[in-house]
Amino acid sequence: MPEDNKKQSNHLISIGTDGAKKVLHRYDYKKAITEFIWNGFDAGATIVKVSLKLNDIGILKEIIIEDNGSGIVHSELNDKFKPFYESIKEDEEYESHSSKCHGRNGLGRLTFFTFANFAEWITTYQNRDKKYCYSISIKANELKIFENCTPKEVTQKSIGTIVKFTGILSFMNNKDIIEEIINYLKEEFCWYLELNSNRGSKIILNDKELAHDSNIRETEEKDLNIQDVKFKLHYVGWKKLHKSELSKIYYLKEEKDETYKEFTQLNRKSDGFFHSVYVSSVYFDSFKFESSKNQSTLGVKGKSDKIFRLLLEQIRDFLLIKRKPILKENSKEFFKTNYEKEGIVTSKGKVGLEKYKAQEVKTAIEEIWIIEPKIFSGLNHEQKKVMANFIELSLDTGERDRLIDIIDKIVKLQPAEREQLYNIFKDAELSYIIRMLNMLTTRFKNVEWLKQIILRQELNAKEVAHVQGMIEKMTWFFGEQYAMLGSVEDNFEKLLKNYLINQDDFSEITPMADQNKKKEVDLFLCRKMIDSNSVDNLIVELKRPSVKLGKKQIEQIETYMLTILKEPQFNNVSNATWTFILVGTHFDTDGYTESRIASLKNQGINGLILQDKNYKIIVKKWSDLMTDFEIQHNFLQTELKLNRDKLVAKENNADEIIKKATFGQYWTDK
Repeated sequence: MPEDNKKQSNHLISIGTDGAKKVLHRYDYKKAITEFIWNGFDAGATIVKVSLKLNDIGILKEIIIEDNGSGIVHSELNDKFKPFYESIKEDEEYESHSSKCHGRNGLGRLTFFTFANFAEWITTYQNRDKKYCYSISIKANELKIFENCTPKEVTQKSIGTIVKFTGILSFMNNKDIIEEIINYLKEEFCWYLELNSNRGSKIILNDKELAHDSNIRETEEKDLNIQDVKFKLHYVGWKKLHKSELSKIYYLKEEKDETYKEFTQLNRKSDGFFHSVYVSSVYFDSFKFESSKNQSTLGVKGKSDKIFRLLLEQIRDFLLIKRKPILKENSKEFFKTNYEKEGIVTSKGKVGLEKYKAQEVKTAIEEIWIIEPKIFSGLNHEQKKVMANFIELSLDTGERDRLIDIIDKIVKLQPAEREQLYNIFKDAELSYIIRMLNMLTTRFKNVEWLKQIILRQELNAKEVAHVQGMIEKMTWFFGEQYAMLGSVEDNFEKLLKNYLINQDDFSEITPMADQNKKKEVDLFLCRKMIDSNSVDNLIVELKRPSVKLGKKQIEQIETYMLTILKEPQFNNVSNATWTFILVGTHFDTDGYTESRIASLKNQGINGLILQDKNYKIIVKKWSDLMTDFEIQHNFLQTELKLNRDKLVAKENNADEIIKKATFGQYWTDK
């Protein structure tokens, strides 16, 4: 404190230390520093300097914020430092129509406690033709008391205020602190620096000007002519804006002085479209933004003026064009964060129709979000699930108009938005038809070829090369979500390794002790059920057409089951189920198989011969599987009018069929 300012007085701030800290609990060091910078600009400063002083060993010892504003007039000191609760509003509720006063003064001056123990103001102001200087000091542990000295007349000093913060808190010595401050200041002040660039407004941080242009996404200048009134529009698209300002229109007089500001019609926190519109014209030199409705009839231009309304329409149309590519870019991240990561809509672990449906719902959500992000704003997890399910149902049933009507009630759609939304579902329907046709064509071709291999004895189909080779390309034959973990010549030891890897639990495998560990399995399929967090395992034993299914074949599949059940490593996954299926053309004539099936007929599972807790054995004819396939796909075939008779021709040998059969990769990831 200067020697010539020793005479001082103590004053009580109208709120206690604990009370002030409670009111200011939302402030952190970055927000607090911005408060002091705003105080400088509010005092008419054009330059605010922020200096972070380090000691000899690199420890932050002092922060200084200096401005060339009007200073703090001593007679106004009590008003500046005795705050009232009414001066502090929630940021989201606070809207000023002027940028001339942004800071909070009062309580805002106390926010230094978030990063320092002591604050001292040295301020110089002018009264008539004389300048005066004095100091103010506050301790963080005694926020209710501020000390100030008697002003002394000075001649050499420039008006303005210097605030020194000492006793810097230890967390501020983080090596990344300066970078964090720089980024925060850019997002906080970019719109203001752009607004006041003609005044030369700057923030200097450690002797370097804050280059807010690195926060600019794009800019555009545009001349508007509305009924012979000329406007100059300066648009800036930002990468980020703090919620203290967000996206606004700034109305400027011809000389670029701000007369009014207000939120744009596309001000949304959730869509990532941050923007500022600076529109200047001589039109605003005599414009009364706070005028009554009747003033336009009295010759005073106000918001009801036709030219002003047309101006807002043109600005909105302009912003809608600028907004669309931003929303398209951000929509994928929105879906990933809100629906994919939460497991509400995901194609992971899905194949075939289920994978396709997930992709279509994903596309619909992204496209709807682009039209109006507000539809999805504020939804909790359960509400997101309801929305996703409703969209899927609308796509499946064709109730697109109903969905659009419901969305229209949530947020009023413009006619163009409604049409756009309708076209999204129309395009989805076309995509659906194309994909479904491709899927069905592939599946029905493979089924027809499988029939030839099984039923045409002259082909001499082999169990491994042909029957199994065909089924390996048709895992959907047993369920949409199955992934193949093992096939021909894979024994139980190999299957165990694949199984553990699939469960993301493969750190070490213990050699199997079971004598059947080298036995080979035809097919080992597995699917993870995301919704129930369970694992469904399927082992299939396939028999060539000439082999009848009897006691010997059933004992073989029972051996497979016992081998699995006796191995702990196969059973270390909770909520796992095991299904063993034996498939052939005919049952043995001794009646053994039929009697086993009949004994469990009341369980409601066709072909079931054994069931206990989490495992079961099923014996099926190829004809049963074909019938199941027909039932599952008949509706789609009928709807899409697929001509199956022309899909495949008779082949001369089984090898040729295997070459032509495909895996059915009819979908593509989006």
